[in-house]
Amino acid sequence: QTASSSGTTGDEILDHYEEGTFTPVAYKGATSLNSPTQSIGRYTRIGRVVHINFYIYKSWDSTGVAPGGTTYWTIHNFPFAFVGANTGGWGFLTGGYINVNSSLSSSPNDRFQVNSASTSVLSVYASNNGTNWTSGSIEFSGMGTLYVA
Repeated sequence: QTASSSGTTGDEILDHYEEGTFTPVAYKGATSLNSPTQSIGRYTRIGRVVHINFYIYKSWDSTGVAPGGTTYWTIHNFPFAFVGANTGGWGFLTGGYINVNSSLSSSPNDRFQVNSASTSVLSVYASNNGTNWTSGSIEFSGMGTLYVA
C-alpha cells in the first residue's frame, strides 16, 4: 500500500516486516549467565514497532553469577537497538518471571526497561534485580512491544 484512505503517505506506509528468533543473554554487571538450559527469544517487527517475547532458565549447577557490588541484572543480545530514555521516554517489557535463587520478585512493577538511546540491552527492574545467583534456579521472561531506533 502506498497511501491510506485519507491520502497520507510517508511514515504511515508499512516499510518493514520481519519475524525471527534470537538468543537472549542475562548479565549481572559484566558477568554473563553461563550456558543456560533454555534461552529463546522471538520477535515480529512491523515498521519501527517490534513485539518481543523471551525466556531464560538455568537450574543451579554451582557456577553462580556474583560479581559483587551493587550491579544489576540486564538482558542482552536483542536483534534491534531500541528507542530509549533519551529519545522518547522509557520503553519496557513486562516481567513474566524474574526469579533468582528460586525466589520470584515481590515487586508489582517488574519490568525490563530501555535506559538509553539506541541500545539493545534491557535493565531488570524488580525487588531481586541486584541479587547474586548463589543457589536454586534462575529465570527471566518478558514480553511486550518496543520501538526500534
